[in-house]
Amino acid sequence: MKQATGLRFGLKWVLLVWLSLSLSACGGGGGSSNVTPGTSDDSLTSAVVRLAVPSAITNSSGVVQSAVYPVVSVNGQALEGFERESAAVFSQSDVGLQGGASNTFVIEWFETYEGQALKLGQAREQRFVAFGETPITVSPSEFVRDFDADNDGITNLDERVTGADPFVADGNEGEGTATLTMNVQIPNVSYSHEPEVRWKWGPVGGVMEKVSSNNYRVFIPSRAAGEPGATEVKLIVDDKLVADVIESAKTLSEGSNTLSYQPSDFTFKSIEVTLNATIPDRSYPDGVKVVGLAGSTSADMNLKSDLLYSITIGNRSLGSSAFEARLLRKNDGLLYGTARKNAEVKIGTNRVAFAAADFDLSVDTDGDGVRNIDDADPTSAAPVTADVHVAYNSSAAGEAMDGIVGPEWQSATTRDQNNNPLLIDNVMYTAGNGGESDPGDNLRLMHDGQYLYVLIETTDAALHDDGPETWHDDAIELFWDGDNSKGSSYDKSDDAHVIITRVERYQWGSKSYSEDKPSGMFWGVNCTDGGPCYYEVRIPLEGSRIGTATNAPFGFDVKLHDDDDGGEGDNKRGWYHPAGSDSSKPSQMGTLVLQ
Repeated sequence: MKQATGLRFGLKWVLLVWLSLSLSACGGGGGSSNVTPGTSDDSLTSAVVRLAVPSAITNSSGVVQSAVYPVVSVNGQALEGFERESAAVFSQSDVGLQGGASNTFVIEWFETYEGQALKLGQAREQRFVAFGETPITVSPSEFVRDFDADNDGITNLDERVTGADPFVADGNEGEGTATLTMNVQIPNVSYSHEPEVRWKWGPVGGVMEKVSSNNYRVFIPSRAAGEPGATEVKLIVDDKLVADVIESAKTLSEGSNTLSYQPSDFTFKSIEVTLNATIPDRSYPDGVKVVGLAGSTSADMNLKSDLLYSITIGNRSLGSSAFEARLLRKNDGLLYGTARKNAEVKIGTNRVAFAAADFDLSVDTDGDGVRNIDDADPTSAAPVTADVHVAYNSSAAGEAMDGIVGPEWQSATTRDQNNNPLLIDNVMYTAGNGGESDPGDNLRLMHDGQYLYVLIETTDAALHDDGPETWHDDAIELFWDGDNSKGSSYDKSDDAHVIITRVERYQWGSKSYSEDKPSGMFWGVNCTDGGPCYYEVRIPLEGSRIGTATNAPFGFDVKLHDDDDGGEGDNKRGWYHPAGSDSSKPSQMGTLVLQ
């Protein structure tokens, strides 16, 4: 006689209950078609009941899944008419449950086997159901499978798994039979998710039962004595084969046979780690490549989408390990920056993700104070040629950006490298109403390591702001080129321009690198008709893609739009754009560096 395979297993299955939020009508007629006995209509709530077939059944290779069906009762009331909703879900609508009370659910699972009803298992659960509660999930903690139709000590489900006849007792199946018990202890290591142990012996196979922390077993009844069969045990994590045991064919002796496997019997497959790196969103005029490192192993990462690079590196060891993503110049491998992380390597799926903010971009090969990623010539410390060196002012943040000139502007830069005042006096366009510069058309600049501050001082005899097109009104226009590429057109990478009117309307340039101004950009305007007009603007260095590195050149320019009589603009003047030119090209901007 074969030994029983154990009576109860903590195999969870899911009973999902969705309440329809409608209450059964009180009085004459009406009500649910499946009403809980002993309750009045006004205590019922109508529900849809959904049953998921237990995994102990769906994972059983011998069970014909299409022949499986449930028999259900709630509070002692049999519920008929359950229909298959999908491969592993049955449902029944319009079920009357006791609202505001505990309900008892009993579900028996059967398989139609050779024209007979074979009971595979049963579950029971007490569940409180509130009025209007939706959805309700009922999850029995135990699935009982100790049903044995032929009383041979082997459960019906176990006999279906192994292909034995559950209606014919062991010993009546013919002389010369054999049984096989397989016991497996899996390696006690860290897994990314709960492992699944699959077995195969000769022509039969399935998923093993977990009997304790790392121990699994299966009982195979009713095989022919002398039958040979090769053995396979596979350890599956995240749908991947991570380790296995494979043995050549063994012959079963008559009676009981046992095979046992220890952790040392398993052969592990290569343990892999996938590195994903999102690089900083900025211009890379010389191209870029990203290299992933896991310990001493390195490999070029592959561009997956936009700024995302990825690589999978195998042959890793379990436990904590260091990982890197290196951002390099494409042509010669010059290092721009590195992102580093430590991560625990487990059996199964291992992923390490580097965000753009994880990269340390402070590498300065030539020691000139300019980061490699910002330096036009990162291997030579030759002095940077610039039109204006913007003064550093740690107190600049105290300026309110309200168009009222505060004391912080006293230490701002007001002259270029040749000691010429920063005047906005290049007449780019005039309608004949006088395009000459006023002595007050001045530019001041300063920074505090986070923001670039701009002050424009002008005088306007007549202020106008009367049209939808901002460039036809009294306004200023700012331009910048974050990497000083001096292109003949906007590259949509780090070039931008914005128009700000005297009433603080603004228009972000359509050719700019983004759809709108960067977060943190702010301004204030203070104008007097016929008198002075002050524009104060704060530009975030990182958000504008200028960067915070000192001595890193970037393009910059300012224009003044003047409207003296309403309608179309009359005059346009620039700081660096050449006189007589009304174009707006990065190649015509001046060059600034931060001190």
